[in-house]
Amino acid sequence: MKQRSQRLLREVHRLACCYHWSRQELMSLSLGQRLRHLTLIEEVLDAEWSSGLGEI
Repeated sequence: MKQRSQRLLREVHRLACCYHWSRQELMSLSLGQRLRHLTLIEEVLDAEWSSGLGEI
């Protein structure tokens, strides 16, 4: 149970940092919705990181 609550906290934190949604809005998302948004965030971050490698 503790791991699940920690995971939820990390997910909500990541979404709040990126989307600036309220806690109430974030907590109303289903697991599937949260995961889809988190996947999009990761894709963007991965693309930004990968494109930065060419500058080194």
